[in-house]
Amino acid sequence: GKGHFVLDEFDLSHFVNQAKLRAPDQCKLTIDTQAHLAPVQASRRQMQQLLETLVENAGEAIADKATAGGEIEITVTQTLLTESDLADAQFETNARPGSYVVLEVSDNGSGMEEELIPRIFDPYFSTRFTGRGLGLAAVQGIVRGHDACLFLGTAVGQGTKIRIAFPAADASTEQYRSPKFPHPDKVLIVDDESPVLDVARNYLEEIGINVLTADTANKALELVERHGNSIEVMILDYLMPDKTGLELLDKIAQEIEVDTYLTSGFSRGEISDPDIRCLLTGFIAKPFNREELQGLFKSDQTQ
Repeated sequence: GKGHFVLDEFDLSHFVNQAKLRAPDQCKLTIDTQAHLAPVQASRRQMQQLLETLVENAGEAIADKATAGGEIEITVTQTLLTESDLADAQFETNARPGSYVVLEVSDNGSGMEEELIPRIFDPYFSTRFTGRGLGLAAVQGIVRGHDACLFLGTAVGQGTKIRIAFPAADASTEQYRSPKFPHPDKVLIVDDESPVLDVARNYLEEIGINVLTADTANKALELVERHGNSIEVMILDYLMPDKTGLELLDKIAQEIEVDTYLTSGFSRGEISDPDIRCLLTGFIAKPFNREELQGLFKSDQTQ
C-alpha cells in the first residue's frame, strides 16, 4: 500500500474492456461492464497488474478443480457503500462510506477452506507449489494504495468471488493547475541523480525542447537568475539533499511564472494532498519512460 505510482482519472469499464487479458487454458473469460459510470482515480499500471493477477489466480483455481467448463467473469458496476458494508471488507483500509466503482472477478474453481482465508494475502503464503504466493499480497497493496476495499466470497468446490471497490472520483476534487506552457521552448530539470538528468534531457531534446539541468537546488537557483523568464517549465525531484522540490518551487515562484511537474515516488495520500496539487501542473513517477515524459508536452505538431 506504499507503492510508488501516479494516478490518472479514467473510466474503469473502458479500461477493463481495453485491457489485454488472456484466458487461462480451458477457461471461458466473460467481461460484462456497465457504461456511464463515475471515473476512478487509479494507476493504470497497477490496475493492469491487478486484473492479470486475479484472472491468473482464477485460472489456477479452476485447474485445481480439474473439471471441464471453467468460467471466469469480470464485471464493473457502481454502488453506494455504507459503514456497515465496509465493515465486511476483507482487511482494513482508508475506505470511507460513499460511492464506489466495483471491479468483480469470479470463477467456478475449487474455492478455499474458510480457515485459509485470513492468510491468503500474506506474502509467500500459497496453497500451491513452492515459490508462489506474492500475487494476492500485491493485490492487497494495490487496494490499500488506492483507498479501496476488497470483499471475498468463497467456499470449497463453489468457486471464488473477489469484489474490489474503488472510490468514485469526486468531480469537485481539486485537480492540478492547467498548464500555461503546454508546448514549452525551455525546460529546467532539477534532480540530484545524474543518470535521471541525462535520460530526461535526451527524451526532451528528441522533441525539440531546450533543456537546462541542475543537480542541486543552488545550481537551479543560479540558472533561474541567469535565464529568467525564458524558463517556462520545471521538472523537480521531490527529495534532494539540500532542499525538497516544493521548497525550491517556493523560492523560484517568487521570481518567475512557470509550470511545475514534480517527480518522485508518492503514495496516493501524498499526491492527493490539495496543498501540494494546487502548486503543481502535474506529477510523473520515477522511473519514467520516454513516452511518459514526452507525453507531458508532445503535440500533434511536435516531431
